[in-house]
Amino acid sequence: MRSNTAEGDRLNMDLYLATNAIGAGDGYSGADASASWWQRNFRMYANIQKAAQPGERIIAIGGSGHMAILKQLLAIDQRLAEEKVDGYF
Repeated sequence: MRSNTAEGDRLNMDLYLATNAIGAGDGYSGADASASWWQRNFRMYANIQKAAQPGERIIAIGGSGHMAILKQLLAIDQRLAEEKVDGYF
């Protein structure tokens, strides 16, 4: 299965939900691990926001788990837009 599909993205992100409840009520190790993953994605997105200039295109290369979240953030962000790369290869 190609990992850059909507289903691949969903399965990748679901891993963090599946492990989120580990240690719930007793240290929250699963939730803390999931939160650190989200923090890393938000930091990566901050770098994209900083690099993006009006009228310019940038390319972001990352692992499929990160790209799944970055694509969602781009879909929400009213200042930036995703351009699919499928047509380039």
